[in-house]
Amino acid sequence: MQLDPAVFYNATVKEIMLRVDGERERRDDNFKATMEAARFTTGALIRPHLSKGSKSKSTRQMFPFPWDIENEKQQATTLQSVKDSRERILKRDSKKAIKKLQFTG
Repeated sequence: MQLDPAVFYNATVKEIMLRVDGERERRDDNFKATMEAARFTTGALIRPHLSKGSKSKSTRQMFPFPWDIENEKQQATTLQSVKDSRERILKRDSKKAIKKLQFTG
């Protein structure tokens, strides 16, 4: 992270920490992009030499990265929370429908 001295000395601690976090995220994204390209290339080079059963696997399945596993866990928890919210809403709406039937009936 390259900052002019004037920018650095006029910034608050929070602003500096936000810049540091942003720089870390940028570096992580660049690293992940490089590794994804290497995985794609490796998968393309190794695929002709695999047995038929192994050819059906994707390169993500053959060469998983830690962030792939984290993303899968996060997607699973998000999906579960969406399902829970949907069930809660359906219960609430069914209770409202019963109350409306009692008042209009």
